[in-house]
Amino acid sequence: EPNDSLDQVERAALDGLDATMAATLESDEDVDLYAVDVPAGRGLRAEVIPTAAATSCDGFNTRLAFLGDDGLEQVARSSGLDACAFLDGTGDAPRHQQVANPTAQTRRMVVAVTTAFQGPSAALPYRIAFTVR
Repeated sequence: EPNDSLDQVERAALDGLDATMAATLESDEDVDLYAVDVPAGRGLRAEVIPTAAATSCDGFNTRLAFLGDDGLEQVARSSGLDACAFLDGTGDAPRHQQVANPTAQTRRMVVAVTTAFQGPSAALPYRIAFTVR
């Protein structure tokens, strides 16, 4: 913290090569932003998982979103039944085309982690994993 705005985005995982970071959403209004440089012809996979092993993904109040160059959400996914929030732009048929980089240049991608639904909640510790393939 602070990594709540585009000018304060977390850059520790820029290369995205199997990077994992620990963080906490302090409140429902907290937004954590991460930047990852994705080489030409590659894709990004980002997944947020609970820090506590006893917390199941379907009860984990998190949401992952990819922000376009304009700072607006391009695609988002929340944790759900048997799946923590993830975005996957890797492989020959990416599940989320928005986080694939079909261009001939490296592209900086920004991923946001927020709570999935608003309401009273305690701090929410999580781990986020980035993979570029």
